[in-house]
Amino acid sequence: GERGFRRWRCFFDDDADLDRVPVEFEQILDRGYIDRQFPEDSLILIKPLSEAAGGIPHGGGTKVRDTADVLHVAHSEWINHVLYCEGLEDQ
Repeated sequence: GERGFRRWRCFFDDDADLDRVPVEFEQILDRGYIDRQFPEDSLILIKPLSEAAGGIPHGGGTKVRDTADVLHVAHSEWINHVLYCEGLEDQ
């Protein structure tokens, strides 16, 4: 993708915002891109997903065709791993 950040383009208003990549995990949580209660409904997963596969319409278009796409799977696994680790810190 453009400048190597295709998955981030959906979450920023303009090219100047891309200079802030990578975004720290806390910022992603604060912006509401990850749903702690229902991780599979996280914006970071559904926003780039095709509408036919359960994604939501947005100006960036489809980046991920379905939930079997390697990018979707990687993000889903990452979210679950981080939330798991967060749970360990709370104990």
